[in-house]
Amino acid sequence: MLRPISRRVSSLIPFWGRPLGWALLGFILLGFATPPTGATAVGDAPYVIGANDKIEVFVWKHNDLSMLVDVTADGHVQYPLVGSIPAVGLTPDELAAQIAERLRSYIVEPKVSVIPRNFDRPVVFVVGQVRNPGSHAYRDQARLSDYLAVAGGPTDDAKLSSVTISRKSDGHPVSFQLDAGRLFELGDPSIDLVLSEGDVVYVPKSFTLLDTRVFVLIVSSLIGIAVGLGRVF
Repeated sequence: MLRPISRRVSSLIPFWGRPLGWALLGFILLGFATPPTGATAVGDAPYVIGANDKIEVFVWKHNDLSMLVDVTADGHVQYPLVGSIPAVGLTPDELAAQIAERLRSYIVEPKVSVIPRNFDRPVVFVVGQVRNPGSHAYRDQARLSDYLAVAGGPTDDAKLSSVTISRKSDGHPVSFQLDAGRLFELGDPSIDLVLSEGDVVYVPKSFTLLDTRVFVLIVSSLIGIAVGLGRVF
């Protein structure tokens, strides 16, 4: 049975924070088997969506738009707000990009992930700012740290303080956010949750200094426009 990460392990953060350290930690903790049918393994050809597939669309912080949808026989998906979208022949990332582009008319900077669901074996998905995003074989009692390790660990842009876990509860999607940084920086075992099959772990991108400068420039421009309009009227 896998145990919460200990303070002794968390003291090795300088090593585990590097890609090699994360990969080694994943190998030690789980030794995961070959990914399930339909999953994308490192080095394999990417999964391509086909007719009659089942896919889950996950929109960060928008549970009302996170749902399971069917690809029709003619290769389209019907999705709220954006209507019918051709899906056959696209990778999940390509379809997610198309949905995100269409959602920009309704949501500011939508973060969308598309996850194939017609697998023969149960999986957990780790998406967003990790080095090897995708599906990973579900293991009983495996924890958040295990799946992050198998996904290669977070990228340099990852915002571990806002990791989101989404799952189905009584047939309805639910999401909760946790500070995974406390797990690896402080060894807080209460953060290292046991995940369930079908869970989606989303690691968002940090709001970088460059993002902040761009935001300030945009706000300054808007304020300048508003002041100019005030003088006109």
